[in-house]
Amino acid sequence: MKTTLTAGSSQRRLFSGGQIALWQLCLALPLALCLITATAAAEAPAAEKPPANMYGASMSGPPPYGFWQNVKSPDQFDKWRANVIAYYKHVIGIKPSYEPLPLDAAYAESIPVGKNVTRHRIEYATTDGLRIPAYLFVPETKKPVPAIIVYHGHGAGKINAAEGEGTNENALAKYLAEKLGYVVLAPDARSFGEFKIPKTPNHVDYFFSLISKNKLYMGKLMEDGYQDIALLSSIPQADMKRFGAAGISMGSWRTLNFAALHDEVGAAVVTGLYIPWDYLFSPKHCRCQHIPKLATKLAADDFAAAIFPRDLMIQWGQKDSFYKMDAEGLIDRTKKIADFMGYSNHFIVDRHPEMGHRFSNPEIADFFHKRFGDGAWAPVK
Repeated sequence: MKTTLTAGSSQRRLFSGGQIALWQLCLALPLALCLITATAAAEAPAAEKPPANMYGASMSGPPPYGFWQNVKSPDQFDKWRANVIAYYKHVIGIKPSYEPLPLDAAYAESIPVGKNVTRHRIEYATTDGLRIPAYLFVPETKKPVPAIIVYHGHGAGKINAAEGEGTNENALAKYLAEKLGYVVLAPDARSFGEFKIPKTPNHVDYFFSLISKNKLYMGKLMEDGYQDIALLSSIPQADMKRFGAAGISMGSWRTLNFAALHDEVGAAVVTGLYIPWDYLFSPKHCRCQHIPKLATKLAADDFAAAIFPRDLMIQWGQKDSFYKMDAEGLIDRTKKIADFMGYSNHFIVDRHPEMGHRFSNPEIADFFHKRFGDGAWAPVK
């Protein structure tokens, strides 16, 4: 089923480097993607440049952190990957010594869902004095079971991952908990759902306020990711040695970032937004997802390859409008890297000719089960 997208619009002036750019902003409604059309390009958020000799890479010519420029044989992969992740942390504002905040969590309500699964509504502390609202699904079991995070896209937030069958998120969190008996966390992203930002009325105002401070929305989501891991690590039933993540749309780009940043993530599912930088980081796409300095140093397939040898599944509905943005070209380029490294079995592509912009749950469940095994029970048919 193809998702129908609708959007409204508003105008906002962005002042950067003495220049004014007029942006036409499509504010996200339920099931909408936040798209931005610019009449003039605004300067990308600045970040302090690393020392010239920090990575021993040229700043001109071929992408200095490109896979093929640096990995001539598989034994060079680990060094290349370490350099990519170090640079990535630098541009999103994560210091090498970064540590998550001490866990501060509170449970608001607990309700039974399905058979032998409890859904908890929780909040836990994150940076900037904020708290992350989330749903936590826990199966009835005393043994440790795999744990999964589900990241939503633009729209209503975690509620769609929890019970929104037929939405982009397709109630995936509930599905994995009930079918596989896994622990599943579905948090709200900042400025979505119940995750309100004080004195900031909406998502657009929030990410523009970050840009004005030379900060990145994706960097803030990565700070929250450290707290997601801390929360799951506190759950007795969660086996963090069998830990994965899945995301749709904005959540898929978040998942790719999250998996690259955290070696603990053993398997990741990226649905509905595995596209090259030339669109993802363009004025036509919501600036909340922009990390413009990445585009000057490496390509999207290079960044995705930093997840290997862990497992990566790219899922596409071929009626998704984003699929036309050279999705197959990017898949092919990523596959060439996987094949060169001997990681072909770790790169999975799941295509659906009649599907639009949403999760297809059965294939995601099968992907995680093949890698992590049974949860509290064998998969429910």
